[in-house]
Amino acid sequence: MKAPQILILVTVAMSPLAFAGHEMVDYKTTATNKETVEEPLFKDHEFQMGDFAVYNVGKGPTHAGVFREHTWGEGSEINYFFTRNIGIGAEYYGSYGHESPDTNRGRITNHTVDRDHVGGNLFFRWPIESCHLAPYVYVGGGCDFGDRKWAEAHAGAGLEYRFFQHILPIVAHRVGIFVDGRWTYLGSRYFPDDNSSRGDLNYFSARAGFRFTY
Repeated sequence: MKAPQILILVTVAMSPLAFAGHEMVDYKTTATNKETVEEPLFKDHEFQMGDFAVYNVGKGPTHAGVFREHTWGEGSEINYFFTRNIGIGAEYYGSYGHESPDTNRGRITNHTVDRDHVGGNLFFRWPIESCHLAPYVYVGGGCDFGDRKWAEAHAGAGLEYRFFQHILPIVAHRVGIFVDGRWTYLGSRYFPDDNSSRGDLNYFSARAGFRFTY
């Protein structure tokens, strides 16, 4: 047998040994079977920070509560969701409007007043991942500060939309926008200078703003 033929036979015989101990990977099959796991837009153990504009509207000139007719303002909130559906939060906002008849002893004037509000909320939300939406309801309580302090309770509903999967990680993990409305209960009372006329203390609010989640 000639030397070249012997060399070929030896090479063929040794070829299985050359691959001994090495894993043979079918890259085509691996790529096909690989699953991409995407993090949900609305998750549990979610921390939120938000900023919003707020509009409060009373009953009109006979409103006897913390303001007369309406106020505008802006505020911030911090929320934490234990699960995808249940969370708690704290909020603050300042608003600007006309003095109420109660503030001015029943006489309606054009005086303006700055008011501050602090409160806490309990949220119940229902995320719809396919639409990037989460309708929610919430209840809470707090205090309004101005010429005097007013304890209050409130309940409302809203909608949040998450439109960014990721923004700069240093800034936020998710970004969303939200709108909601609420009814605030303060009760009712007689006007200070006219005990025959009962004034309405309660009012409606609307908020719109951004939420940054981590």
